[in-house]
Amino acid sequence: MAKQTNISDNDPNAVLARRLGEALDAGTDIATAIDDPLIDLLTSYKTSMASAPSISAEQSSDLWQSIEDRVQSEPEPARILPLYKRSTVQIWAAAASILIVAFIGLFWYASLSTETLIGSTEGESLAVTLYDGSVVTLRAHSSLYEVTYSEQKHQYRLDGEAFFDVTSNPNRMFSVLTEQTEVQVLGTRFNVSTWGDQYTVFLEEGRVQVSALDNPTSFILNEGESAVYADGILTAPTPSPSELYMDWMDGVLTFDQTPLADAFAEIEHHYQIRILYEPDLADERLGGSLRLDELTVTLNNLAVILGGEFRSVGAQQFRFISTER
Repeated sequence: MAKQTNISDNDPNAVLARRLGEALDAGTDIATAIDDPLIDLLTSYKTSMASAPSISAEQSSDLWQSIEDRVQSEPEPARILPLYKRSTVQIWAAAASILIVAFIGLFWYASLSTETLIGSTEGESLAVTLYDGSVVTLRAHSSLYEVTYSEQKHQYRLDGEAFFDVTSNPNRMFSVLTEQTEVQVLGTRFNVSTWGDQYTVFLEEGRVQVSALDNPTSFILNEGESAVYADGILTAPTPSPSELYMDWMDGVLTFDQTPLADAFAEIEHHYQIRILYEPDLADERLGGSLRLDELTVTLNNLAVILGGEFRSVGAQQFRFISTER
């Protein structure tokens, strides 16, 4: 059996653990009560996270390497005692490891939770002016989050749909993330939608690059073009009429041979409802325009166009029944 020796009272982890415990018991600030390189590193990281919206990958890597080096640097190896001979020092050493891991875990969690809500809408659209003067018009039931904001990079995440009027600045990258795509621009006007099972980008003015996040596909969009991501595929840009993607800002939906499933998905998003229908209707095509009035009015008008009716079947759920079949 290997020789078993008590952990020294001077073991760095044990000393740090005792000091942490004393500070916690006294209710004092750990950062000011304990002069230790590891505590200094963690405090510095906490301060940087609180004062800046993001931290670069290089800074994060350097910081965690310093923490790892500090944790792993022990002047003598720790030895394990039998359970029936556990000493106070050993308990403190174990507590030190737990506390160190807990501290690192908390700071790591903070580094992952850096998104800031910029704007969120309920039943109406909302225009939000960003720090650089860019204006984002959020559609009903949509949210915009700031992911990264620095002199060189402005990055946002969108849930729902929005129209972006981005100020021109060749010295910084402006990008918009969705669950499956990223749009990178310099100065332009474009629309991004994420409702249903697809993600659509329409470019009104300027130039943007649209990239899939789960594969290397990427396209450059020119004015008047759109690209759609659906079922794991990002389609090549195609010329598209602007009213298909931008009329919602005027309270209108425009359809041009639009599959009924896509039309229903957009209405579901706008009103936060669920529409049930027979599967064989999904690929039927819809043309024309529909005003986004009060929900009942919109559904009644759509029912007339489709030759049927919408019946309420539950809270915020409606079933479309065709009367022409």
